[in-house]
Amino acid sequence: MTVHLFLARHGNTFGSKDKVVWASSSTDYPLVDKGEEQACELARFFQEQQVAFDRILCGPLKRTRRTAEIISSLIPFSGTVEIDRRLDEIDYGAWSGRTTEEIIDQYGPEEVEAWNTRSIWPTSGVWNSQENDFIRDVHSLAEELQTCEQQTVLAISSNGKLRYFLQLCGHAYKQRKEDQSIKVKTGHLCYLVYENGSWQERFWNRKP
Repeated sequence: MTVHLFLARHGNTFGSKDKVVWASSSTDYPLVDKGEEQACELARFFQEQQVAFDRILCGPLKRTRRTAEIISSLIPFSGTVEIDRRLDEIDYGAWSGRTTEEIIDQYGPEEVEAWNTRSIWPTSGVWNSQENDFIRDVHSLAEELQTCEQQTVLAISSNGKLRYFLQLCGHAYKQRKEDQSIKVKTGHLCYLVYENGSWQERFWNRKP
């Protein structure tokens, strides 16, 4: 049994002159022109690498759905994009719609730095999502994928959710937290493989 799982973060939701804020599940921003270009770049990568998908899944937000729509229209794919709430972004609660500077001014830099670099969930209780729910979503989706004998899957989500897929790989999650390299940039790609009963990271946060 082998599962090839490509994980992509949606493209940009802010232009060069826009105020950049924390975009959560409660702030449903669409892709800007640059974000659509990034989706096209992902599609070109899959074409060049001759990756054929059995399934394409994405979170319910506009930015993930549009990224999936663009990719699926530009590569050979005969299926239907599946909207899966297990790929939804975190609801950042009181941080949603604020800039990093505004959040730091009110709550201090420690929790922002801990989340951005080491994926440590804030202890102040200002987010509306629960970490255990996110972990459960990832494991639920992984277990579903593991029931197929052989498949190649693209899952499109946001930075908050994607980092939890590394937990499937055991040591890789711990190592990237220590290296402070766990964050996935917009329009970037990750690749995990399930074989011989375990998940392995092949690459993480790669520009296509």
